[in-house]
Amino acid sequence: MTKRLRKKIIILLMVVYCVSFAFIAAAYNYSYYRNGYSTVREDLYSHYRILAETDEDNPVNVGGIHVVSKDDDGNLSLYRERLSDTEEAELIETAEYILTTKQKSGRIGHWQYENSVYGGQLLIAFCDVTEEIDGMKNLVATTVVVGLLTVFLWYLFVFRFSKFLVRPLETAMEKQKEFMLSAGHELKTPLTVIRSSLDVMRQDGMESKYLDFAIDETDRMSGLVTEILEVSRLEEGSGDNVKKEKIDLSAAVRGGTLPFEAPAFEKGVEITVDIEEGIEINGDKSRMERLTGIFVDNAIKHTEKGGQIRVILERTGGRIILTVANQGEEIPAEDREKIFEKFYRVDKSRNREEGRYGLGLSIAAAIAFDHGGKITVNCEDGWTYFMFSL
Repeated sequence: MTKRLRKKIIILLMVVYCVSFAFIAAAYNYSYYRNGYSTVREDLYSHYRILAETDEDNPVNVGGIHVVSKDDDGNLSLYRERLSDTEEAELIETAEYILTTKQKSGRIGHWQYENSVYGGQLLIAFCDVTEEIDGMKNLVATTVVVGLLTVFLWYLFVFRFSKFLVRPLETAMEKQKEFMLSAGHELKTPLTVIRSSLDVMRQDGMESKYLDFAIDETDRMSGLVTEILEVSRLEEGSGDNVKKEKIDLSAAVRGGTLPFEAPAFEKGVEITVDIEEGIEINGDKSRMERLTGIFVDNAIKHTEKGGQIRVILERTGGRIILTVANQGEEIPAEDREKIFEKFYRVDKSRNREEGRYGLGLSIAAAIAFDHGGKITVNCEDGWTYFMFSL
């Protein structure tokens, strides 16, 4: 559990940092771009006004910024600027290219332009902004490099910091686990002695309803202790202790379902099995049988007489999915996440009567986690679906 919590903390902090950095970097780059765009735009305005005020009979050279005029007949000519015929032809061609945009201002290629009307003429002012574009590209590249470097450094910090954050919880849960294991082992011996003594009393001819109550409660307590020990061994990321080997999951699911066919028959519940053959995984066969058995047992207990249960194992969408579905009362939406917690029971009075303690599904969740899978539950049209996906 602490490993999953630590992973969530790392993901959360990384997402927050990446989103924050991306927002700040985007805002800074956009601001840089807009400032450069606005500066060039102001230069274009000021230079075509300078040219407009220049004596028409004494044209000048204005470095970098050029203005082309368009008369009423649609003819283009260099506006009050002295250049060679070749350069003038190139600039007029550029102005024609700019006019195809049909925009008042903007950038096209490596040219930034500004169109305005002065003295009854359309003036097209433009300049080469290659340097500005290169500067913007360099800034973006620098931002990406700095971003990747800081994300890596942030990850190193978060990785160590998350370990510090979960350490108190990890310590507390480890002590809880040790207590449950120790208490479970300590309780097993006296419970065994008590059960044996009660059996001897019955064999000696003693008959009493109180003796029957004592035997039932002892058996109930023994079952609880057994489940506590099992869930304690499975939880807290004990996946390293799973005997990983290639197993036939199809056979394991069938083996986990078979023992429950008799109880289902006695209750009048029909089990339909649809298992795709030849599905293999790396895992522990006995634990996968246990997971299947928990699902099927839970389905039987929540299916009324005459209802149906479906056990389906299939490959779909590149994943392996085990589904155990049963007809019956749907699990309330607010309880669907909580049912995998230890000792959580939706119907507490009914579960106690049936000798259940709210540990079965938490054991199944621990087995699923150990095998790198997950369990989900869904309810629809009077059916409840428990799914293990890997």
